[in-house]
Amino acid sequence: PPFASNKDYLRKVELRGLKELGQIEEENESIIQQTMYEDIWKRDEYFQFMYERLILLKELLADTGSLFLHVDQHKGHYLKVMLDELFGEDNFVNEIVWYYPDNFQGNVKGLANNHNTIYWYGKSKNYVANQVLIPLEKITKRDRRIWSKEKQALIPARNEDGKIIYDEYSHKKADDVWTIGQSSVTKTKSSEYRGYITQKPQQLLERIIKAASNEKGLILDCFVGSGTTCIAAQNLGRR
Repeated sequence: PPFASNKDYLRKVELRGLKELGQIEEENESIIQQTMYEDIWKRDEYFQFMYERLILLKELLADTGSLFLHVDQHKGHYLKVMLDELFGEDNFVNEIVWYYPDNFQGNVKGLANNHNTIYWYGKSKNYVANQVLIPLEKITKRDRRIWSKEKQALIPARNEDGKIIYDEYSHKKADDVWTIGQSSVTKTKSSEYRGYITQKPQQLLERIIKAASNEKGLILDCFVGSGTTCIAAQNLGRR
């Protein structure tokens, strides 16, 4: 949804017949500015706006469904409290940190902000939750672990010769910190680039959809933005 970032999001539109934006006179510059959406709110209006939509989304969700709310540092902590009230604290599943290391910032007084937060809530305890595997950069060897009734703990598995058994892995299970760069939607030469300033990487939406839905499941993005959710859902066999 809107982040209440206190700014409007614009994009430049090249007029037909003009090869370069520099050919347009300064007094006509507004002609090539298109407002994508306004994100300036009064505090109470913003929370009322979000409250009404979250109530409706909860009603629309199937009992096996989930809500993912993507926010940043502006209002995320307040909306987490709102979600606890509407969905119930017991239906909180995960706080996902989306970290994008390829976002380089200039001088800031403090630490550069290079992550967003995604809150996952189930409609009920019967929500769909699938294991998502992430490819590793190289094959990793790890010792196999087994449960010891005697020690009441996990211990390394050993073969008949007493040597520790190692398994090789090419993937790992996704945890709640996702490192997904933004270059796929910020570089003009990228196949995903659409010139939409708050566009999200397709990989991010695909991971969410894989984690919380099955094939032929119904997906709704009520703040559709650049349409990435629709593309990801269709590619994964969802409706």
